[in-house]
Amino acid sequence: MITVEMMKAASETGLSVVCSTCEHYWEARSKGIIGDRCLSLSNCGSPLARDDFHEYRGALTDAQLARCCFVCGEPAVKGLRKAGGLRIIGVCATHAPWMNDPTMRDPVPAKITDKSDPNYLGLDPSVLKGKVLPRENSLAGVILKTEKEWADKGGYEFDLNLLGLKKRAR
Repeated sequence: MITVEMMKAASETGLSVVCSTCEHYWEARSKGIIGDRCLSLSNCGSPLARDDFHEYRGALTDAQLARCCFVCGEPAVKGLRKAGGLRIIGVCATHAPWMNDPTMRDPVPAKITDKSDPNYLGLDPSVLKGKVLPRENSLAGVILKTEKEWADKGGYEFDLNLLGLKKRAR
């Protein structure tokens, strides 16, 4: 079940209010998919992507989608309709200018993957000497990330012995 707290938290990260209430978005989170990618089947998107959330499945009715801004949820001052579409999507005075801003239109899909960054410790690749880190979400990966965070917060150098890259002093 999608709670109001879940929707608010997702919207506060910059996710569209519409997406934050959509079951496709939350199904992706429950499956551990990283980022804002959802489980829509055919490029569902906002008016910025020249769509009208055609695969939306959630609590908002078509009337609510028309009355509220698709970005932030504030009262809409304009209604947007894609060419040939029936659904009207609302936009507030703050976000309406985005529709005429070419840098906001037709966004390039993010290269989001459910695979972790192979160098999630942020180490200089030359330090790794070709060594592959364990998977980020494995026990060893979580331990390494924690050790790296502690080193960064404590202001000391990350112990490369943990990676087996330096010989221990005897």
